[in-house]
Amino acid sequence: MTHADWCVGQMELVLNRVVGTTTGGEGQASMEDLCLNTIKGNNLTQCYIDATVGCQVSVDQQPTDTMKKWEQVMQDIYRLCDGSCPQFLERTINITQCTSMIRFDSLYDNQFNIFCGSLNESLRCADAVTKECPMFSKLFYDLLPQGVDSTANTICTAGCNNFDEAMGVLESCKVHVMNLPEDLDAACSAYNKFKECLRSSSAPVTCPMFEALMEVLYPQHIFGLYEQQCNQTFTPPPGSREECGEMGEARIKHCIRVLALSWPASLNNPPISTKQCQEYKTGLRCLDHAGYHRCPSLRKYFDEATSNRRGFMDLMQGRCERILSGQNRRGRKQQVKAGGTNVSTGLTLLLTAVILSLLACHH
Repeated sequence: MTHADWCVGQMELVLNRVVGTTTGGEGQASMEDLCLNTIKGNNLTQCYIDATVGCQVSVDQQPTDTMKKWEQVMQDIYRLCDGSCPQFLERTINITQCTSMIRFDSLYDNQFNIFCGSLNESLRCADAVTKECPMFSKLFYDLLPQGVDSTANTICTAGCNNFDEAMGVLESCKVHVMNLPEDLDAACSAYNKFKECLRSSSAPVTCPMFEALMEVLYPQHIFGLYEQQCNQTFTPPPGSREECGEMGEARIKHCIRVLALSWPASLNNPPISTKQCQEYKTGLRCLDHAGYHRCPSLRKYFDEATSNRRGFMDLMQGRCERILSGQNRRGRKQQVKAGGTNVSTGLTLLLTAVILSLLACHH
C-alpha cells in the first residue's frame, strides 16, 4: 500500500463513520465538520496532496486507481453535504466571495468608516448565503484572519472621544519601531523608547479601540515585542552553547520580525519596493549575526518558526535578487567612476549564501 492509498483509506473511514452516525445533534455536528473540513482542507486532504505531488497525469494519460478512488470519495462527500445543504459547492464559492468584500486595506489608511461599511456589506452577503445552511456561518468566520471578528467589533462599535489624539500619539511613537535594527540589543532599546513614548500620553489608555487598532495595524513588531528577550544583555562567544541555545533563539525571533517588516500583505502578485528588499536584506544580515550559519539547531528553529511563511520568503528571494542585483550593478558603475571600492559585493554574496542555505534547510 502506498502512502496515497493510506490517505484515501483514512478519508473513506471518516466518511463511513459520519454516514453511520446516528441522526440527531451528534450526527449533524459530525457531518458539518466533515463538510467544512473538506472545504478548508484538513490533515487528510493535505496527506493526499503531499503523497501525490509530482504524480499529476497529462491529458493523454489515465488516472491511477488511487486517484480514481480519491475522486470517488470526494464525490460521495459532496453528495452527502449537498443533501444537507442544497447547492453546497455553489455556496462554498459564494461565502468566499463574501469574505473578500472586506476592505482590510482601508485600515492601513485610517479609513475606518470604509472598513466598517465593507464589513457590514460582507455580513449581509454571508446572511444570504447561510440562510438555509447554518454551517456556512461558521465557515465565514473561519475564513477570516485570526482575531478580525473581535477587532472589527471593537473598531466599528466602540467609540473614542479622543481618537484623533490617540492616533496622533501612535503615529509619532511608531517611528521608534518601524525600522528595526538587525542587532537585538539595539532593537530592545528602540522598543523601550516606543513604550516610553506611548506612556507620555493618556489618550491610548482611555481609547477603547486603540489596542484593537494596534493589533491590526502593527502586529508584527509592537504587541508583546521583546518583553522577555530584552532582559539578557551578554554576548556569548560565536558557536558556543549559549549562542546556539536560548539566546540564539531570541535573536532568531528578532530576525524573523525584521524579515516580517519586508513581507507584503498577500502573495497574490504584490508589488515589491526597493525599501522592502532593503529590509529583507537587513533581516538576512540579522540571521548571520544571530548565529544562523554557525548553529544547526538555530537553522532548524528558524525553518520551523517560518514554516507557514515559506511563500513570503520564496517571493522575497526571487524578487529582491533581481532588484538588488540591479542596484548593485548601478552602484558598481558609480563607484568605479569615483575610484572607490565596491563594498556592496559582500552584502550580495551574503544575501545569496543565506538564500541558498534557507532553500537547503527547507528542502
